[in-house]
Amino acid sequence: MDEDSVIEFVTTLAELNEESEDDITLIINCSGGFEYALTGMLSAIRYSKAKIIGHVYGECYSFALPILLACDDRVASPFARFMIHDVSCSFNKGSHPFSEWTSKIEQMTWARNLYIRMIIENTRISKEFLMNIFDKREDYFFGVDEALKLGVINEVK
Repeated sequence: MDEDSVIEFVTTLAELNEESEDDITLIINCSGGFEYALTGMLSAIRYSKAKIIGHVYGECYSFALPILLACDDRVASPFARFMIHDVSCSFNKGSHPFSEWTSKIEQMTWARNLYIRMIIENTRISKEFLMNIFDKREDYFFGVDEALKLGVINEVK
Protein backbone atom coordinates (compact mmCIF):
# COMPACT_ATOMS: atom_id res chain seq x y z
CA MET A 1 0.00 0.00 0.00
CA ASP A 2 1.47 3.28 -1.07
CA GLU A 3 0.21 6.72 -2.07
CA ASP A 4 -0.55 5.71 -5.67
CA SER A 5 -2.47 2.56 -4.72
CA VAL A 6 -4.54 4.51 -2.18
CA ILE A 7 -5.55 7.12 -4.75
CA GLU A 8 -6.51 4.38 -7.21
CA PHE A 9 -8.43 2.44 -4.53
CA VAL A 10 -10.39 5.44 -3.21
CA THR A 11 -11.23 6.64 -6.73
CA THR A 12 -12.33 3.19 -7.91
CA LEU A 13 -14.44 2.59 -4.82
CA ALA A 14 -16.15 5.98 -5.25
CA GLU A 15 -16.90 5.19 -8.92
CA LEU A 16 -18.31 1.76 -8.03
CA ASN A 17 -20.54 3.32 -5.38
CA GLU A 18 -21.88 5.82 -7.92
CA GLU A 19 -22.68 3.07 -10.44
CA SER A 20 -24.40 0.60 -8.14
CA GLU A 21 -25.01 -0.48 -4.57
CA ASP A 22 -24.11 -4.10 -5.40
CA ASP A 23 -21.64 -5.84 -3.09
CA ILE A 24 -17.99 -5.10 -3.82
CA THR A 25 -15.31 -7.75 -3.35
CA LEU A 26 -11.96 -6.35 -2.26
CA ILE A 27 -9.21 -8.84 -3.08
CA ILE A 28 -6.38 -8.62 -0.57
CA ASN A 29 -2.94 -9.98 -1.29
CA CYS A 30 -0.69 -7.48 0.43
CA SER A 31 2.44 -7.49 2.56
CA GLY A 32 1.50 -4.18 4.22
CA GLY A 33 2.29 -0.57 3.67
CA PHE A 34 2.48 2.88 5.16
CA GLU A 35 0.16 4.37 7.77
CA TYR A 36 -0.89 7.28 5.56
CA ALA A 37 -2.17 4.75 3.03
CA LEU A 38 -4.18 3.01 5.71
CA THR A 39 -6.30 6.00 6.68
CA GLY A 40 -7.52 6.77 3.17
CA MET A 41 -8.47 3.18 2.50
CA LEU A 42 -10.21 2.75 5.87
CA SER A 43 -12.25 5.90 5.26
CA ALA A 44 -13.27 4.78 1.77
CA ILE A 45 -14.42 1.38 3.07
CA ARG A 46 -16.28 2.89 6.02
CA TYR A 47 -18.25 5.35 3.89
CA SER A 48 -19.04 2.93 1.08
CA LYS A 49 -22.77 2.58 0.41
CA ALA A 50 -22.13 -0.89 -0.98
CA LYS A 51 -21.26 -3.84 1.22
CA ILE A 52 -17.50 -4.55 1.06
CA ILE A 53 -16.40 -8.17 1.16
CA GLY A 54 -12.70 -8.54 1.95
CA HIS A 55 -11.28 -11.72 0.40
CA VAL A 56 -7.70 -12.66 1.25
CA TYR A 57 -6.16 -14.64 -1.59
CA GLY A 58 -2.58 -14.78 -0.33
CA GLU A 59 -0.93 -12.45 2.16
CA CYS A 60 -2.67 -10.17 4.63
CA TYR A 61 0.28 -8.78 6.55
CA SER A 62 0.86 -5.75 8.74
CA PHE A 63 -1.29 -2.74 7.76
CA ALA A 64 -3.27 -4.88 5.30
CA LEU A 65 -4.96 -6.51 8.29
CA PRO A 66 -6.91 -3.40 9.41
CA ILE A 67 -8.08 -2.97 5.81
CA LEU A 68 -9.53 -6.48 5.94
CA LEU A 69 -11.02 -5.82 9.38
CA ALA A 70 -12.84 -2.73 8.08
CA CYS A 71 -14.76 -4.85 5.55
CA ASP A 72 -18.36 -5.91 6.18
CA ASP A 73 -17.56 -9.59 5.53
CA ARG A 74 -14.15 -11.22 5.72
CA VAL A 75 -13.26 -14.33 3.73
CA ALA A 76 -9.99 -16.12 3.02
CA SER A 77 -8.81 -18.69 0.54
CA PRO A 78 -7.53 -21.91 2.14
CA PHE A 79 -3.90 -20.96 1.54
CA ALA A 80 -4.09 -17.40 2.89
CA ARG A 81 -1.58 -16.24 5.49
CA PHE A 82 -1.83 -13.46 8.03
CA MET A 83 0.78 -11.53 10.00
CA ILE A 84 0.71 -9.12 12.91
CA HIS A 85 3.68 -7.14 14.17
CA ASP A 86 4.43 -3.89 15.91
CA VAL A 87 4.54 -0.66 13.92
CA SER A 88 7.98 0.23 12.58
CA CYS A 89 9.58 2.80 10.35
CA SER A 90 12.82 3.51 8.58
CA PHE A 91 14.60 6.80 8.73
CA ASN A 92 17.01 8.09 6.11
CA LYS A 93 20.68 7.85 6.94
CA GLY A 94 22.42 10.86 8.31
CA SER A 95 21.78 13.34 11.03
CA HIS A 96 18.26 14.56 11.82
CA PRO A 97 17.08 17.40 14.06
CA PHE A 98 15.11 16.58 17.18
CA SER A 99 11.89 17.93 15.62
CA GLU A 100 12.05 15.28 12.87
CA TRP A 101 12.38 12.51 15.44
CA THR A 102 9.53 13.94 17.50
CA SER A 103 7.29 14.21 14.47
CA LYS A 104 8.10 10.63 13.41
CA ILE A 105 7.39 9.29 16.91
CA GLU A 106 4.06 11.14 17.07
CA GLN A 107 3.01 9.70 13.71
CA MET A 108 4.09 6.18 14.68
CA THR A 109 2.22 6.44 18.00
CA TRP A 110 -0.93 7.53 16.20
CA ALA A 111 -0.60 4.71 13.64
CA ARG A 112 0.13 2.13 16.35
CA ASN A 113 -2.94 3.15 18.34
CA LEU A 114 -5.13 2.89 15.23
CA TYR A 115 -3.65 -0.52 14.39
CA ILE A 116 -4.28 -1.77 17.95
CA ARG A 117 -7.82 -0.38 18.03
CA MET A 118 -8.77 -1.92 14.66
CA ILE A 119 -7.51 -5.34 15.76
CA ILE A 120 -9.02 -5.52 19.25
CA GLU A 121 -12.37 -3.97 18.24
CA ASN A 122 -12.89 -6.22 15.19
CA THR A 123 -11.51 -9.60 16.30
CA ARG A 124 -11.34 -11.83 19.36
CA ILE A 125 -7.69 -10.86 19.84
CA SER A 126 -7.19 -9.33 23.28
CA LYS A 127 -5.01 -6.30 23.88
CA GLU A 128 -2.86 -8.43 26.18
CA PHE A 129 -2.27 -11.02 23.42
CA LEU A 130 -1.48 -8.28 20.93
CA MET A 131 0.94 -6.47 23.25
CA ASN A 132 2.69 -9.78 23.90
CA ILE A 133 3.28 -10.08 20.13
CA PHE A 134 4.68 -6.54 20.09
CA ASP A 135 6.91 -7.17 23.12
CA LYS A 136 8.51 -10.19 21.42
CA ARG A 137 9.51 -7.93 18.50
CA GLU A 138 8.78 -10.69 16.03
CA ASP A 139 6.32 -11.13 13.21
CA TYR A 140 3.37 -13.32 14.24
CA PHE A 141 2.26 -15.44 11.27
CA PHE A 142 -0.86 -17.59 11.20
CA GLY A 143 -3.11 -19.39 8.76
CA VAL A 144 -6.85 -19.59 8.13
CA ASP A 145 -7.66 -21.97 10.99
CA GLU A 146 -6.25 -19.55 13.55
CA ALA A 147 -7.73 -16.59 11.66
CA LEU A 148 -11.18 -18.17 12.06
CA LYS A 149 -10.56 -18.88 15.74
CA LEU A 150 -9.35 -15.30 16.38
CA GLY A 151 -12.27 -13.76 14.49
CA VAL A 152 -10.06 -12.24 11.80
CA ILE A 153 -12.15 -13.91 9.09
CA ASN A 154 -15.71 -15.24 8.98
CA GLU A 155 -15.21 -18.06 6.49
CA VAL A 156 -12.80 -19.93 4.26
CA LYS A 157 -13.69 -20.51 0.61
